[in-house]
Amino acid sequence: MPYLKKQISRLFLILCISPVIILFQNCSPSMQSGLSGLSTSPTNDSGHSDQPAGQDNSSSDSNKILLAQQISAGSASTCIIDDSQQVKCWGSSDSGSGIFGTSTALGASFTALAISGLGPVKKMSINAGGITTHACAITTNDTVKCWGRNESGQLGNNSITNSKTPVDVFNLGPVKSIALGGYHTCAITINDTVKCWGYNGSGQIGNNSTVNSKIPIDVQNLNAVKSLATGSHTTCAITMNDTVKCWGNNSNGQLGNNSTTNSSTPVDVLNLSSVKSVYIGNSHACAITMNEAVKCWGYNFYGQLGNDSTVNSSTPVDVLNLASIKSIAIGNYHTCAITSDNHVRCWGG
Repeated sequence: MPYLKKQISRLFLILCISPVIILFQNCSPSMQSGLSGLSTSPTNDSGHSDQPAGQDNSSSDSNKILLAQQISAGSASTCIIDDSQQVKCWGSSDSGSGIFGTSTALGASFTALAISGLGPVKKMSINAGGITTHACAITTNDTVKCWGRNESGQLGNNSITNSKTPVDVFNLGPVKSIALGGYHTCAITINDTVKCWGYNGSGQIGNNSTVNSKIPIDVQNLNAVKSLATGSHTTCAITMNDTVKCWGNNSNGQLGNNSTTNSSTPVDVLNLSSVKSVYIGNSHACAITMNEAVKCWGYNFYGQLGNDSTVNSSTPVDVLNLASIKSIAIGNYHTCAITSDNHVRCWGG
């Protein structure tokens, strides 16, 4: 139950924010370790609380409400880009990762802490997966800085030493976007190619190898990419022709290529075209098509594929009784979607 509560909390984090500017006034703090300042009690999209979350401790006004341009949640921590383009984080710093960017070890924070040594940023992300290991940000000059744990080289600075302050990612150049997996990191460059680095035990950095890399390397047989999604040990990309390619762990068919064999280079997701967005959980993936329908594939023991079955599928299947979908959030064992009329539908366990 604690795990399920945590995943539901992350979903409601998405639901209670504006896409442009966030006023942290409508989310209720009740999770331990300052996880995300959210209540686990709502069961639909009508939950409300008057208690503010994500309060800024950098001001003399302890009740200041943060305005945010972007928000990103890890397994037990949350970060925002505020209205001055600074990154601030709160929650639990799992396994001493230093996810809050502080120079000393910090286990948990109930208030938003500014990340030092970062400067103004455009985008940021916390890793996916079971524990929060690292975070990365794209600066206003389109370079990338990362911080946190680095045992697999996921910070990209040619080192395996953890860093509690942001470090420059080597050999990368300007980027458009970043996506963080469990222990690996990927970026779309300005020429629409993909580079990845970090843990590679399942081939998730896509270079036809299973050897970790401490610096960014090119994903093979992949170009003209417009978006990325990462799971714990799997990576997917939407190409310019609106198809999806995935690589990495495939133990439950989450690569969608009618196989359960891992792939260290991108493979086509079968029976899927005209894709608007793609999402990856721990062992399953889903996509929203241009006609706003949803298809899912991979692990299905809890019914998280939404096809009235609990049998895994290594190719995409239609989610039943669902239409006109705007966005999706995926947990380890469940999936939720926001409909065009702003209602929430969930399935799985």
